Amino acid sequence: MDLINITNQQLYEIMQNIKLDKAIREKASKEFLIRKLDKAEMTMITLDYQDKYKHVNDVLEMKYRILVIVLPFIPLYWFDPFSMSFKSVLAGHFLSKGYNRKWREYWIFSMIGYIIWTIIIIALYKYSK
Repeated sequence: MDLINITNQQLYEIMQNIKLDKAIREKASKEFLIRKLDKAEMTMITLDYQDKYKHVNDVLEMKYRILVIVLPFIPLYWFDPFSMSFKSVLAGHFLSKGYNRKWREYWIFSMIGYIIWTIIIIALYKYSK
């Protein structure tokens, strides 16, 4: 693997990626030390990296949790009768932006909402007779 031709930012991202093989990360670390960057460049690289990846592991906000649990069946029919449900649009947004944790939590709370509403409907049916 030729690490000489990649940028400092790419090299730093390789070093920070824990999913890569340890040998590759060690090569990237050695190449990074060889380049002897000054503090200003190092600060810029770390700030760019943090800005780029800071939202990847964010949790789902409480307003979305409540919305998905309380109203899991809302379609967007008032905009377009053939549209997808609100949940699919929002989940697609999370996935396209790389928010994998939010996407997972979104579908977990969606399933919780379906389970709660199923229990409510069964209880109403059972006790209405």
